[in-house]
Amino acid sequence: MWKMIDITGKPFGRLVAIKPVGKNKSNSTLWLCKCSCGNMPIIDGRQLRDGITKSCGCIKHDILMERNTKHGMAKTRFYKIWKGMVARCNRKQDHLYGGRGITYCERWKEFLNFKEYMYESYQKHVEEFGERDTTLDRIDVNGN
Repeated sequence: MWKMIDITGKPFGRLVAIKPVGKNKSNSTLWLCKCSCGNMPIIDGRQLRDGITKSCGCIKHDILMERNTKHGMAKTRFYKIWKGMVARCNRKQDHLYGGRGITYCERWKEFLNFKEYMYESYQKHVEEFGERDTTLDRIDVNGN
């Protein structure tokens, strides 16, 4: 007969073992755990001790998000302003921009280059006039 190893209160990655709640088919102790995200999964004690399970599964989500996030600004007004500029200038049907040949500099095709050049002045303008009144305008309406 195996002796249960008491891991109550011990951390395992994002998990903390709370209490044993039973055994699985292999006679390994199952533990109720609390994950740092708030979930309360039941995990095999061996998987906790061997470092196989480190979260309720939320860590996979976070890793995927980090891997797929280039700049973390996709939902910001600043990013939407850039996307709008790109769309207007690339759309030949837009008679105010792309249809008239209005373009933007080659470097600004990459959002991070646009951000590097414009973000500081955008933030200053937002501080002074508010986000709603901060827009992207051309100095010369007939120029790029």
